[in-house]
Amino acid sequence: MRLHGLGYVGLQSTEAGEWKTVGPDVFGMQVGETPDGVTRLRLDSRGYRFALHPGPDNRLLYVGWDAGYAQDLAHAREHLVAQGVEVHEGDADLRGARQVLDLFWFMDPFGIRHEIFTGQHFGDRIFQGSRATTQFNTENGLGHAVFVVPDLQQAVAFWRDVMGFETTDVIKLRVPDTEMWFLRCNERHHCVAFMAIPGLVGLDHVMVESTSMSEVGQAYQAAKRHGLKMQLELGEHYMDRTTSFYARVPGGWTLELGWGAQLTDEQWVTRYFDVSRPGASSEVWGHEFQRETGPAEVVRPVGT
Repeated sequence: MRLHGLGYVGLQSTEAGEWKTVGPDVFGMQVGETPDGVTRLRLDSRGYRFALHPGPDNRLLYVGWDAGYAQDLAHAREHLVAQGVEVHEGDADLRGARQVLDLFWFMDPFGIRHEIFTGQHFGDRIFQGSRATTQFNTENGLGHAVFVVPDLQQAVAFWRDVMGFETTDVIKLRVPDTEMWFLRCNERHHCVAFMAIPGLVGLDHVMVESTSMSEVGQAYQAAKRHGLKMQLELGEHYMDRTTSFYARVPGGWTLELGWGAQLTDEQWVTRYFDVSRPGASSEVWGHEFQRETGPAEVVRPVGT
């Protein structure tokens, strides 16, 4: 089983409508079609990459993974069924809502809904960002998603052994006996990552990648002007050499906008970084953590 990459993310938000301003004005995204009251945001020729559903609270609703071709979707379905995963077929209403040709969905071991699809709707094929220079690197999918889970070993086992992702890197964090695992399904350094917090589950952040460092800088300034709090200030990761910032955005989740992410290849060997040692860091520079932002609101106690 091999997936093309992260396709779309759907969240429920009490502030869904604010994305009609924040998406374009801060991040340069384009507001897509919203006939059903869902705010959809474009980053490329796809009809949307983010869907913000209005609702009474902030929560992650679903994550969409692009299977590529119809035969790959069929293979993914057969593979997961053989692994004992309960899959559900998407009916016409769901396919229409997601704007895809076909899909099925399942719940991961922690109750997070994942959808595997093929044939996502293309818009007018011309992405029109709010800044003339805005372009996003979506060649290997939307970007990556990082999740908080209560059991790291269970998460890694599912995504590596069942979903077929490969381990890129592992970090030992400063919290005693805590690690963060980074896994990929294409050339991106990671398409998904996990860190464990007992009793909690949800989305930590989503990363999207600009094709220009200048765009990252302009978005960073716009985020400051808009009053968005930073979870991590502008900086550069050591592992994948991404220069980025992490902003707490409407809906209580975190969006990382980056540039310059290193790609993997067939020769890549999994690396282990121990940043729990005094003086060790996973950053080349910057990325100062702002504790006052607090945990993402879409990270919730298990079972809620």
